[in-house]
Amino acid sequence: MSKMINGSYRSMLVTGVLVATTTSLACDYHPPLDSVDDVAELLAELKASTPPATINGQNSVRGVVSGLNVPGKLQVQQGHSCAAPARGGVFVEEVATIPAGFDEATVIFNGASASYTGGDHHVAMLGSGAIIDVERPPGQLRWKAAGSLSDDNADDEFEWCYFYSLLFWKSGATGLQATVPTPTASRIFGEFIRPPTPVHEIAGSITASVGTFGGPRAVLPRGIATWFAFDQHILQAGFDLGTPAISENTISWTSQTLLKDKESWRAMASAELVEVMNGPGVTMWQPRVVSHWRNGRWQEEQVSFKLQAQPDGAWNCVGGNVPAIVEQYFVDVPFAYAVPLLTGWQLNQACSDSHVQRIGAYIDHYSFEPSGSGMGGILKYTVVGTLTDDNGGRLYDMQNKVTILGLQSVTIHRGGGPTAPVTQAPSPTPSR
Repeated sequence: MSKMINGSYRSMLVTGVLVATTTSLACDYHPPLDSVDDVAELLAELKASTPPATINGQNSVRGVVSGLNVPGKLQVQQGHSCAAPARGGVFVEEVATIPAGFDEATVIFNGASASYTGGDHHVAMLGSGAIIDVERPPGQLRWKAAGSLSDDNADDEFEWCYFYSLLFWKSGATGLQATVPTPTASRIFGEFIRPPTPVHEIAGSITASVGTFGGPRAVLPRGIATWFAFDQHILQAGFDLGTPAISENTISWTSQTLLKDKESWRAMASAELVEVMNGPGVTMWQPRVVSHWRNGRWQEEQVSFKLQAQPDGAWNCVGGNVPAIVEQYFVDVPFAYAVPLLTGWQLNQACSDSHVQRIGAYIDHYSFEPSGSGMGGILKYTVVGTLTDDNGGRLYDMQNKVTILGLQSVTIHRGGGPTAPVTQAPSPTPSR
């Protein structure tokens, strides 16, 4: 999969809440989004007011992930889809055939990117993307995905691309002890009070017990969105799903979102969309050490991620600005199978805030190398962040947090433990 999709992108979307989908809806952007119900209603209006967009086949791809195709057990596919032109908001409809021998399926959101197609603009809604209306008709997995990029007038065309993973598996004694429960309540969570601070918190909690599978063991990202009360320049944007905690049949977490121009008092709000996965074969694992490809070699580094707002006003201009940052990693995991989840990212501008042309963060591609003995393996993945205006690259710094969805834990783990990286591993082909 290419590290940058062909064509311009400009702004990143984040999910859950979208700005209107047509010009008429977009002009009505300022009805307040003050609750989960408001967000759900806006998504419903998006689908009702316009037909689904046509997916650009040249800029879209889907394929089986290397090392994660095990007959009778599991198949993982990764893809990205792009749609353009759109104004305010856009949605697409997707379908995948469930491979023979599997009876469970789900879809995970792993980031997005968007770009205004007619020059840079302010941003009011940064709706990275949301995966919604997931259905399981016989032999198929169907879903819709929606995204938004808009200033106050919401009539500027944009292209939107989102990245996703599809999981298909055989459940039960001969397969994986894992299932995705049927939702009985909204999976949208938000922070709507709009305190005058650039970092906000979203509290989430889901209780969902399923027979012998028990309660939730992992939170799966399905999307994120942030928005100002009025459109602004962008200095920083970011998201952190937090660290979920499990208590009997309930999983709880506190997410954080960041959206900032050069001032800290701008009113903003945010929403996220998630799903859960249950079962004793499921683990949501945050590695403490990863191997990072830097300066032509692999370097071990501690995983440390925290959203951090920059001081108001311009800050030190250090080094040249770039349009995108591409980071490659590998981690030795104590699971028979492992899938990366983009659970945190932060994009920082150099010097000061500006208009936006392109903005986004996503897992571009990944692969898994089983040990051969069923005792863990090596997960390699690439994370991309991008931020530009009409003058070129504006991205000074990008941080990311990738959490591992572990399937089928192993009792013996080579390398000395879950946090001990392997001493040698094949270098992935550089994405730059």
